[in-house]
Amino acid sequence: MEHKVKLKMQTTPTPQREVVNTLLSSYESLSKNGQLDRMNKTDILLLISHFREEDDWSEALRLSEEALAIHRMDRELLIHQIEILLEYKRPGEAMEQLAVLEQSGGDEITCTCLRIKAMTQMEEVEMARVLLTELKYRAPQSRMAEIHLLEAQVHARSGDQGAAYHSYKEVLKIEPRNRTALERIWLASESSRNQKDSLQFHLELIDQDPYNGMAWFNAGQAHYYLLRYEEAMEAFEYAGLLEPHFKLTFCYASEVALAIGDPKRALKNLYDIQQRIEPDAEILKQIGQSYQALENPGKARQYFLLARNLNPLDDEIYYALGKIYMLEKKPGVAARYFERAVNLDDRNEDYITGLAEAWLADGKPAEAEACFVRATELAPELPESWVRYAEFRFQQGAYPAVITLIEEAAEYTWGAGLYFIQAAAEFKMKKRKQALRSLEEALSEGIEEHEVLFTYIPELRENKDVKAILRYFTLEHEEA
Repeated sequence: MEHKVKLKMQTTPTPQREVVNTLLSSYESLSKNGQLDRMNKTDILLLISHFREEDDWSEALRLSEEALAIHRMDRELLIHQIEILLEYKRPGEAMEQLAVLEQSGGDEITCTCLRIKAMTQMEEVEMARVLLTELKYRAPQSRMAEIHLLEAQVHARSGDQGAAYHSYKEVLKIEPRNRTALERIWLASESSRNQKDSLQFHLELIDQDPYNGMAWFNAGQAHYYLLRYEEAMEAFEYAGLLEPHFKLTFCYASEVALAIGDPKRALKNLYDIQQRIEPDAEILKQIGQSYQALENPGKARQYFLLARNLNPLDDEIYYALGKIYMLEKKPGVAARYFERAVNLDDRNEDYITGLAEAWLADGKPAEAEACFVRATELAPELPESWVRYAEFRFQQGAYPAVITLIEEAAEYTWGAGLYFIQAAAEFKMKKRKQALRSLEEALSEGIEEHEVLFTYIPELRENKDVKAILRYFTLEHEEA
């Protein structure tokens, strides 16, 4: 990336916030005393916009209704109310108010756009498309970005994410800083597998305007998908400089840093955003994951517990806490956390296996076995689940059961680990020929995993047949 911009960190603008706070106080007082007619329309529109930005749709709708009772047939207020009703997914009521707007002499392009939005919500997508096609022919160039954005939303609603992606591109060709298009195009590119094209497109936007923070963020997303981690980190960090209050860019920068094994860099990004916004459960959880990667379980637990307090329904937090307590040799406590994770997501084989390990360490083999069985049922295509169950049976001395398990696993999956434990079980059963054949199969699948055999039966390290086979496969591997 060529654009090495240096920026001072931005701070939250306060004058506008102070104006809004003053208006809110005035609104509460006037509304309480039935004197809202004393507030001018400009201030009312500003407050409605504020409520919408804060996603307080019920308050925005209430204020628009009160204002329309005073300023009847006002076009700006009607447009706001129709848009709020559409946000509320109440297209029928929106259409009723649209008729009022048209009677009041509302702008034809605006009315058609609102009609298309309502019809799309009412699942009349084909008619909405017809209206869109007509609109694109007669609308002035100054409205085309708005119309392409609407077109993208219609495509997305009908499930055509590829078409939505290309419509968002058209918006950004006209308005490279259109916030809505910039925020939605990366999800559309992901859904339609257009990340390579998205990367090229956003790099072109950056060439035109190196200070377009959301373009940097979207380029980072594309780099991340294409496994270009360093480029993704750089893009996310530039986005963080340009969009210092956009939480996602710091969270993704942290995620990439953890993926490349740099938890200190992850922490730096998380602390940067923590200083600007109220920390939420996701940020606290990622801080916990960073400390976990730094092998600081005490600090990790502290942040995971804080995250749990804010979001008690996040299964990943309970699983992480369970792993920490397992490291601290507290399997009983770990089991309780793993159980909570399983209760929240009983389809995750990692949670089930974690619970099995905790119960096994806590002296509850029957409960552990039930979990090992469940893990193989949930993900029969994963050899790791079968291997861990087989290891459990091996440790119990149930060698024939190990062979039966591996035969069952072979119907769904394969892997060196399966053959290594099969060979170990056959050695224990004095089935030398079968064991050596299984060992050859294991080494051909994954010679780099051969040390696992000696964790099952350490004395095999000195077995002359095993040494000979291992030497042969090692030489063959080196020559390959």
